[in-house]
Amino acid sequence: MCIGRENGMAEFHVTNRADSSSLLRPGEGQERAFNVHGAATISVPVRRLDDLLAVSDLVRPCLMKIDVQGAELDVLAGAAKLLPCVDFIYVELSYVELYEGQPFATEVLTYLFGAGYQLRGVYNQAFTPAFGATQADFLLCRKDLVRRSSPGTNSRP
Repeated sequence: MCIGRENGMAEFHVTNRADSSSLLRPGEGQERAFNVHGAATISVPVRRLDDLLAVSDLVRPCLMKIDVQGAELDVLAGAAKLLPCVDFIYVELSYVELYEGQPFATEVLTYLFGAGYQLRGVYNQAFTPAFGATQADFLLCRKDLVRRSSPGTNSRP
């Protein structure tokens, strides 16, 4: 099963590397950066996260980890009811097109900033000979969770 924007069925692109399979077709950039290419397609059910979990199921503080190979905005759109109760989001994002039609890091971050999150850190940045900086993991926190620092301190959640 995949998590997405709408419930239904979709074509899932299986690649020669299991950690690179996606609802999106691997692009030329994926081949150039990581030598990843499509191997097969299968039909899979897609469900909205809002339909799989209830807000009452979440225990705070709540962390959402998203590593969906280019389908980040679809996952977030399908979790609109849950997002106000998600305190932290850890998401892998790309600076270049690795999958056909994927949003870049700037687009996903802009969406999350508009949803009330702020950037807390960037980790595991991957550099490739083909592109240089290619992708990284981003940690975001709800703005209303950030404790105000007293003058001269560096207090963080």
